Amino acid sequence: PLWSRGLGDVYKRQVLERGAVGLYDLAVAPEHRGGGRGRALVQALLHWGMAAGATSAYLQVRALNTPALRLYESMGFKTAYGYHYRVPG
Repeated sequence: PLWSRGLGDVYKRQVLERGAVGLYDLAVAPEHRGGGRGRALVQALLHWGMAAGATSAYLQVRALNTPALRLYESMGFKTAYGYHYRVPG
């Protein structure tokens, strides 16, 4: 399952490049949502990035993921641009 590849009840991927920490595929197991784990995860990853020399951060989130958008906005993130994937049909 997805969660076994992460940290038990959360899953994450992050990168550090050109002075920025990038956050991708952040997820909290459904049964653990709403308890602050997402915020704690983002804070831990931002601290990791800062300790590694990052001076900025960015993330990707699906436009329809309203709970995540609210969380990130409450942490100071702003929408920079939209994007979409082309899926072969």
